[in-house]
Amino acid sequence: GALIRGGLERAYQGTLILTFGGGTNEVQRDLIAVFGLKMPRSL
Repeated sequence: GALIRGGLERAYQGTLILTFGGGTNEVQRDLIAVFGLKMPRSL
């Protein structure tokens, strides 16, 4: 029981990190496009 719960908790925490990391890349790409390359803002 405890080993399974620990594994699930670790997997859950890992998915949260990956979610935030992916969002950061997209925000950074949008900032470069809008302010650096003077492209229209994405919706």
